[in-house]
Amino acid sequence: MSFLSRRPLRHFLLTASLVVLTVLPPVLAAQTLSDTPWTEYFGSSHGPHKNWGHTSRVGSSRTGQIKIALKRGDDVLLGDSYGLGSARKEAAVAKFMNSIEADGGQSFRQTIFDRALALHQIQLNLGAADQELFLQFGNEITSVKYALNLRSWAKQPVQPTRASDPFIIPYYVEYYLAPGVEAIREAEVATGTFIPVLLGSIGNANAPARRDFLYALLNYEVIGTYASTLAGQRVADIIDFIDIHYTIAKNTHVVDKRGKNIRHLQGSFKLALNEIYDPWVATGIVGGLWSSEEVGRKVASGGYGAAKAMVVAARSFHWWGENNVSSTQTQTLLFGTTLGPSSVSADLAMQTLFNFLGATPLSEIPVAIVPPANDWETYLFESVNDANKRVGFVIPSWSDTVSNTFTQFQVDATNWPGTVSAEVYVFGLGATSSSIATVDRQNDILTVTVPTPIVAQTNRPPSIVILLQRN
Repeated sequence: MSFLSRRPLRHFLLTASLVVLTVLPPVLAAQTLSDTPWTEYFGSSHGPHKNWGHTSRVGSSRTGQIKIALKRGDDVLLGDSYGLGSARKEAAVAKFMNSIEADGGQSFRQTIFDRALALHQIQLNLGAADQELFLQFGNEITSVKYALNLRSWAKQPVQPTRASDPFIIPYYVEYYLAPGVEAIREAEVATGTFIPVLLGSIGNANAPARRDFLYALLNYEVIGTYASTLAGQRVADIIDFIDIHYTIAKNTHVVDKRGKNIRHLQGSFKLALNEIYDPWVATGIVGGLWSSEEVGRKVASGGYGAAKAMVVAARSFHWWGENNVSSTQTQTLLFGTTLGPSSVSADLAMQTLFNFLGATPLSEIPVAIVPPANDWETYLFESVNDANKRVGFVIPSWSDTVSNTFTQFQVDATNWPGTVSAEVYVFGLGATSSSIATVDRQNDILTVTVPTPIVAQTNRPPSIVILLQRN
């Protein structure tokens, strides 16, 4: 779908062993997550995707990679290659900031304008005008490096330097974001197209301090030091999407009654997403909330990419439906899809889902799988295109103090009559296994039994995916 039909508000205004439980909670009605295939919500960041995704993230100067993505039919998120970027190198940060002061940002604005026009021409040449190019200014702007290097350039005390440093907000906006957006606005006029802008990404948005930084940034009023046409507008008014990293699959920063961190608690990722989505996106102030990096280099390279990708997928499916979020409002990109052994890659796990489900919308059947342990997460989804296919997810808790070994799952099959077969995938640390399970039905309860016991260890437990086929 062309993004021209889904513009954000500003553009509308402007234009232990398993204890088998025999009683399940009442099953609620299945809820369709979206009329859009689940594959339209996903994409890749640093690594390819096959047919399970629709968006690629590429540096804005990488013409060859951009063409490959467009030829594949993808929308493309372009990370700006000409400004602060990730601000990791002190000398590069100083050079950019000095150049803005030297000519009032003229060279930078011209570079962004020229590049936008060149990219538009590439789209036209490839017949890809209906695909979208999104431009992002800044990567993980909450990092310590951002604070350290901008403080160093500004000759401000660099200690104690911390992540999510509010000191950087005026510099990031006035020297980088606002001039870049001003150039994009001019390019929109020149090309007659809409070029969506993403705010610099917020790393690990589970942390309340990161969200506080984000709120302060969105509420910041542009002075217009180097972008006079934007003076007086809030940052929230000049960008189209908020972007976060490593939030959906993380669960720290939620505490129990004793004040201790609870890890792998379902509510924590929802809290982080909702505290951004509800006030900014649901209200129409900002067009959407992306997560352009999930899984990650270390996780994938360490042989845990498939397991983490399944946590991201299950939780994403659930959150979309619970909040009625469309693929025009959110995208989830997996970082390092092919890093690590291919047998445990994020790409393998996502492709496993696609091979079974295909590109179909999904509905969720709530409270349908009994968790093998009390604080584990379980989800069950059904293909809208083929109601004979369901996929279940079982996500063990990282807070368990002992390993759990189990062989059975109980799945509610109310209003799903007939014989059912099952294949169970265990995406673990360094290994993936699959087995054909036996399925016994007692009235509306399916007992799915695997031939080999599954062990969920306390450190980086596996993600279990149950593929159910009604025959």
